[in-house]
Amino acid sequence: MNLNETIEKYKYLTEVCAGTDYSDKSSVKKHNQSVKKMYEIVNSLLEKFGGNGLVEFEKLLLVKENKTNVWASVHLLEKLNLEKEAEKEALKIIREISKGNDTDALGFQYWLKNWEAKEK
Repeated sequence: MNLNETIEKYKYLTEVCAGTDYSDKSSVKKHNQSVKKMYEIVNSLLEKFGGNGLVEFEKLLLVKENKTNVWASVHLLEKLNLEKEAEKEALKIIREISKGNDTDALGFQYWLKNWEAKEK
């Protein structure tokens, strides 16, 4: 798979996750498999595509469809060393979603607390 195909695959996986029906066991299983594949993509990004891979992947921070920007923010922060500007943008996206009143917001509030504790 080339870089473009890899980025498109990642976007497809976020679409799968966005369509998860948590009352359906097979849908949840598909969601979990998709998340695992997203981590595999991020973990191999630099090895396969070098710095250009990171630059192209960071562009996903601009893609709001299917919460691609949220997934990319988490994966970039957890797995890669970013330039300060990209790190700030990823954290801004996560902080914004953590302000809501749903379960996603609550989850990201905890994620941010863990992130901030780790960074100190």
